[in-house]
Amino acid sequence: MTVENVGPVDATVVPRYAEPATFARLPRLDQVSRADVAVLGVPFDAGVSYRPGARFGPGHIRAASRLLRPFNPALDVEPFGRQQVADAGDVALNPFDLAEALKTIEAASDSLAKVGGRIIVIGSVLGLLPSRRDPLGGLIDAVLFMLVRETAMRLGSRKVRINGIALGAIGGTTGSKLLAGDEGFLSHAAAERLGRVQDVANAVLFLADPANTYMTGHILTVDGGWTAGFARDF
Repeated sequence: MTVENVGPVDATVVPRYAEPATFARLPRLDQVSRADVAVLGVPFDAGVSYRPGARFGPGHIRAASRLLRPFNPALDVEPFGRQQVADAGDVALNPFDLAEALKTIEAASDSLAKVGGRIIVIGSVLGLLPSRRDPLGGLIDAVLFMLVRETAMRLGSRKVRINGIALGAIGGTTGSKLLAGDEGFLSHAAAERLGRVQDVANAVLFLADPANTYMTGHILTVDGGWTAGFARDF
């Protein structure tokens, strides 16, 4: 018996600005019998002040994803029709204890990845290189990427593949607004432009591809070559 996948809410019935936000207006994990892909938020930015706001990242990603369409005419594919995708909500983290928060993240990823599957963690390139502008933020991302490698070793025998994506400045995000007019930043990016949401989506699709079975514990940089041209200004 074939079970039909549950896709996004029909925008002709419920407007995109209505209802509680889930990723791409897809069902919650508890609303489906199975999930080929689960989107899990990790709202965390311990050690920094309120202003950076990385803890609000998952919520903003869900809000922005309201505009995602169920069909991609450029690729001629209907991704939500081919796989059941669900929103797994956010991990409830202790914002005052980094060690406890990391254990909670590990437990949450373990519960989702039982036997087989993919975990994709998204962070910043500042976790790969030292930065004068945001040293503490870079430290948090560095810890996150180390957790990716540790988890790859721990879950490898269960056929779970976990990789990370280190992002440069992506257009439309808070970080890009700070760097968009920074000629110094763009001069270090070989692509000479800010990243696009599609650049991030392409990286996620690559890591999630069923044919990609041997890559795990890897951090894929999507930064237009910024880390390749890294210089003392940062």
